[in-house]
Amino acid sequence: MSPLGDIGALGAFEVLSEKGDKSPLGDSGALEAYKDIPEYCYSATFDEVAKKDFSLVPSKYIEFVNRDENIDFDEKMKDLQGEFTELLKAEAASRKDLLKVFKELGYEIRL
Repeated sequence: MSPLGDIGALGAFEVLSEKGDKSPLGDSGALEAYKDIPEYCYSATFDEVAKKDFSLVPSKYIEFVNRDENIDFDEKMKDLQGEFTELLKAEAASRKDLLKVFKELGYEIRL
């Protein structure tokens, strides 16, 4: 077996354990509590990696789910419009208060 063992998660942990690091391998040598997590991690076999010309680009093994496809664009823009309207009103009030304070201190700001 190569120093990397199986190219998947098991192989990576075998290398770590050879270096003396803490290993999640049990007494049987089996990886304990590992699970593939969609969109996060995947344990590829040597054969899978070989079929992909030994490329380790994550997107070749982990499927990305585009969550933007189910967004109602018009509804989202109307929500954002309302939020920005409130923010701009608050900004105008803060600006007015700030200009007033500077004027009261004798350091009027003229725009």
